[in-house]
Amino acid sequence: MDDEDKFGICGLIWILSMYLFASAFGKWNFPIWLSVFLSLTISLFISMIIYIKWTK
Repeated sequence: MDDEDKFGICGLIWILSMYLFASAFGKWNFPIWLSVFLSLTISLFISMIIYIKWTK
């Protein structure tokens, strides 16, 4: 698999995990700004770990 394909898959993982974390934090009654910040941070961290492990 090319690096561009891996980057695209990691982008999809990032978007899906961001949506799932935002909806989970919303159900747990977190403030909107905190749920957006946490979902962005966690999903970006997960997708970058996957991408780094794939490219090694």
